[in-house]
Amino acid sequence: MQSTEREAVTFLLYHQEVNNSLINKIDIITTCMLIGMKKEEVDLFLIASLKKGVEGKTNIALNTKAPLFIDRNNNIGMQYVLQNNLYSTQHLL
Repeated sequence: MQSTEREAVTFLLYHQEVNNSLINKIDIITTCMLIGMKKEEVDLFLIASLKKGVEGKTNIALNTKAPLFIDRNNNIGMQYVLQNNLYSTQHLL
C-alpha cells in the first residue's frame, strides 16, 4: 500500500483469509458487522514491518491488533483496532 500524498510512505501488507490462525474468526465476523461489511466480500490485510533480529537476521512482524478490512465490492477499506488483548502490534512470523 502506498500513500497518495507522500510517495515515500509505503506499507507492506500481508493478506489473510477470514479463516486464519492469527485472528479469531469470531473477532473478524463481529468487526465486519460493526463496520457494515459482509465477511464474504472482505479482504483482510495485516500491516507488516521488518525488524532486525539477532545476528542481523531480518524478522517480519505483523500488526494483528489493527487489521485492514477491504470491501472488494464497494472499494472501501477501514483499519479497525480489535478491542481485546489477544493481539499484538508486533506479532513475529
